[in-house]
Order: sequence, then C-alpha cells, then structure tokens
Amino acid sequence: MNERSHAGSCSSLGLILAALGVTAFSLTSPGTVRALTVALRSVLAALPAGGCLLALRIPVPARAHRPGPTVVAAGVVAGTIRC
Repeated sequence: MNERSHAGSCSSLGLILAALGVTAFSLTSPGTVRALTVALRSVLAALPAGGCLLALRIPVPARAHRPGPTVVAAGVVAGTIRC
C-alpha cells in the first residue's frame, strides 16, 4: 500500500466516524432539551417557595426530619420528568 492510498483510507475513516458522532449527538439533543426544561422548571418552582419560607421565617428542619421532604422533592422532580 502506498502513502497516498493509506492517507485516503484514513480520511475516509475519519469522515465516517465524524458522521457517526454527529448522528449520535443529534439523537441525544431532544433528551438534553427535555432535561434542561425540567431543571429550569424545578428552579423556577423552588425560587418562590424558598422566598415564602424566608419571608415567613420558617426554621430549617432538624436533620432527623430532612429525609421526608427530600423524598417528596425527588418524587416531584421525577414526576415532572415523566410528564
């Protein structure tokens, strides 16, 4: 195999791999948009809720009471993802 045919096969392989990469990325793009939308919704919901807690001077729950609200918050986010 001479230099020229070897260079041609490498550039063809590079072109094929680049096309596969672009295709794979385009398949994940809708999922990325959905994840960012869910994250933005969660933040937009948390800001007024946190503001209300601060305005009403609600104390931070004791460490023993934190797992319950954490599970509820995780369920809300998981439910938002499924909708």
